[in-house]
Amino acid sequence: MNNIMILLTVSGFLLGNPVSVPASASMPLTAADMSHPRGQAFSHDGAVLVRVPEHASPEARKRVMVQSGIDRQYYTLPSSFRSGEFPLKDGNGTYTVTLYQYEGGSSYKELSKQVIELHLKDKNAVYLRSIQPIHWNGQMSAIQKALELTYKATSPTEKTELIYTYLAQRFSYDYEKARSNLSPDYTPDVEATFLASKGICYDASATFAAMLRSVGVPAKLVKGYAPDVGEFHAWNEVYIEGKGWVTMDLTFDAPYVQAGRTVEKWKDGSRYRPEASF
Repeated sequence: MNNIMILLTVSGFLLGNPVSVPASASMPLTAADMSHPRGQAFSHDGAVLVRVPEHASPEARKRVMVQSGIDRQYYTLPSSFRSGEFPLKDGNGTYTVTLYQYEGGSSYKELSKQVIELHLKDKNAVYLRSIQPIHWNGQMSAIQKALELTYKATSPTEKTELIYTYLAQRFSYDYEKARSNLSPDYTPDVEATFLASKGICYDASATFAAMLRSVGVPAKLVKGYAPDVGEFHAWNEVYIEGKGWVTMDLTFDAPYVQAGRTVEKWKDGSRYRPEASF
């Protein structure tokens, strides 16, 4: 069996020492993805389901890399991760999706790899999906509330404003959690955040995105740097017909809204510096 040598890097830092992996490794895909004699598969809904193979170590952290051209998006996952859907967010074309397992130190081992062809009629459809790290389903209280708030709304703008106002009037920032040493594989819990009305910016942005997606409004969770925020931050971009993608910062706005102060909910996106979006 032929082997290949893998070096995994993120933001210029070496994450994996050279390791030998089977060149023929392949990744399980969604039921809609059909096998292809050359190892390709096709996605028509903007996401791919990744399953951890049985031979993987149950104690080791996992990492998924989704690559499109030179763009690479990494997802660090806990050892408990068994399966999840990941977005193919760079539009139609070819993606390579690779699953890695943490081996200790700075080393990761490749478990599986697959090439996927994405064919979407609506390029924003991926931003309506439940994916890592924005997991939601129709049984969640957060999603039921989103439907309740917007059932009379007549436009995406109205839906967005109703959900934004509801969350901004209630959400409080969890400073203790922000100061804690969160694991690199930390993923927001949309339902827990909604029920507690408390969390960090990552939690708030995931919850807002999930609620918007559930009522048909395309929404992104974005991470990077924002004006007037001195540390790594998370916010949202929402697609509004006629305006395109607009920037919203629920975490920043919430204390002002609760204090009865006027706040501009539609931000100047040029002042934000995104480093990753989901």
